[in-house]
Amino acid sequence: MQAATRLRPDAAETHLARAQYLYNGLRDYAGALAELEIARRGLPNDPRLFELTGYILRRRGQQEEGLRNLERAAELDPRNFNTLQQIALSYQALGRYAETIAALDRASAIVPDNAETRANRELFYLCWKADTRPLRQTIDAILAQGPGAIASAADTWFFCALAERDPAAAERALVALGDNPWLSNESPIILSHSFGEGLLARMTKDEARAR
Repeated sequence: MQAATRLRPDAAETHLARAQYLYNGLRDYAGALAELEIARRGLPNDPRLFELTGYILRRRGQQEEGLRNLERAAELDPRNFNTLQQIALSYQALGRYAETIAALDRASAIVPDNAETRANRELFYLCWKADTRPLRQTIDAILAQGPGAIASAADTWFFCALAERDPAAAERALVALGDNPWLSNESPIILSHSFGEGLLARMTKDEARAR
């Protein structure tokens, strides 16, 4: 960052890099947006500007406006897998599950073997329709690919097992999850393996283990 500022202080790319630093490093959202406005003069159709603007606005609670920027980024870079996943998360936050699933379908068309995306699609269908069957079928299909295939979707498998009151499947999902942290359903809260063990113990009414 310092080298770029010294060599090309007025370049649009430098202002974009500064915006990324302010957003990721300092959580200075106002400063990052100001840098993006300057960068936009030299990079008017760069999808990275719209993507970062979308993230910042979303962090500030401006979900609809953030989503519009992410959609514009996807128009400019339609095969960006990560942007499509983020669009899906924005639709989820707005409770627009049909559009969440459509965005994940677009992402899966680009990376069809991504287990996490496949599982999340059916997880959001579960949140929408209260039907665990599509998610369980997808989990079973991923498991059939081999013991390591489920690793990135183990937390979703665990949630499915809890929803179906299936302690054996929940135990297997926790083993697959290992010591990796995981996100609670529809929440940015990061949970530990031991918390998952506590949830499973509560489901099986094992209060001693739950503690």
